[in-house]
Amino acid sequence: MPLGRIAGMPLHLQSSWLIISFLVVLLYGPVLRRSMPELGLGAYAVALGFCLLLGVSVLLHELAHAGAARAFGWPVDRIVLSIAGGHTAFGRTNPRWWASTVVSVVGPIVNLLIAAVGFALLPGLGEAAQVDGAMVARIGWSVLSLTSTANLLVGLFNLVPGLPLDGGRVVEGLVWGLTGSERMGTVAAAWTGRLCAVAIVTAVLLLGMWQRPLSLIVAGLLVWMLVSGAADGLRRSKASAAMEGRTALGLSQPAVGIPAGQSLRAVEQTAAQLEPGTSVVGMEDGIPVGVLDGGRLSAVPSHERAASPLSRALLPIRPSAILPEELSGHDLLEAAVRCASPVMVVVDAEGTVIGTLSAARLNAELERSGLIRPDGSAR
Repeated sequence: MPLGRIAGMPLHLQSSWLIISFLVVLLYGPVLRRSMPELGLGAYAVALGFCLLLGVSVLLHELAHAGAARAFGWPVDRIVLSIAGGHTAFGRTNPRWWASTVVSVVGPIVNLLIAAVGFALLPGLGEAAQVDGAMVARIGWSVLSLTSTANLLVGLFNLVPGLPLDGGRVVEGLVWGLTGSERMGTVAAAWTGRLCAVAIVTAVLLLGMWQRPLSLIVAGLLVWMLVSGAADGLRRSKASAAMEGRTALGLSQPAVGIPAGQSLRAVEQTAAQLEPGTSVVGMEDGIPVGVLDGGRLSAVPSHERAASPLSRALLPIRPSAILPEELSGHDLLEAAVRCASPVMVVVDAEGTVIGTLSAARLNAELERSGLIRPDGSAR
């Protein structure tokens, strides 16, 4: 659900966030009503206010990530508020370890700062709440106390040193800086996450937390997140190793750019003079917009091709499917996943089309390395 833009960045809200907010109101409303009976049904409105403050806190967390990313020249695609809190999606980047570390750590720092300010204000507000009839102060103290505690927990939670949490990204960046290898950083973050998961399970058993349902659920979710994040990180590191030294140009097949408005008959005549295996890419204003698709071409009757433009037989591509020739390794895989296109166009430094790269070719490389099965699923 798009909410507009903030500082020029698209802001989206997933419906799952509304579900969580509803549950919080449902659970926190009765607590407020018991502590302040005079509120009546207004207790639920106060609970909703807490949800909104928590949402603002999450947004500030993500804006910190986005602001730091922009400072390092990273493109920010969008900010999303979701059931997991939120996440910031970045465009294609060529990060350095220090930039990755800073971008990761600023989010939790914002939450901890919010918590610190909130706890600093609580004593004064608490004194005001002791005055008879000071309902507004009592409500403010209750909401501020819960908001501060929530931000403290969110900040500490995100600093747990395991993927996919911010703390895991910090470990990844620091080890990357020490070793000079991003892949080694990812492996280190994955294993610290696994160690944290073991520590959490041990604490649950030794401290008797398994007897408290809420503690058990929270611990279980955190362990699941760390274990699955570690597995995903190790898969990515293996994929990066398999693709090391492989460039978009090296994996592509030759291609030429032809104006998308040119007739299919003329395109066929041009293609007949090209080397076998050369792809045709449709261009508009010097930008690739699609790749000639054999199936779509066959669907155009022969007698109509002289009057039909190339665009009629193109498999459309998005701008994210246009790859620089030097893109390689993990960055190449990430770009392919991000664009989610069956075929990508490779261009040189001047933007001239020099090749096409199919997702099937990338999958074949990963399958040959034993990272995926023939059906494309991960091993």
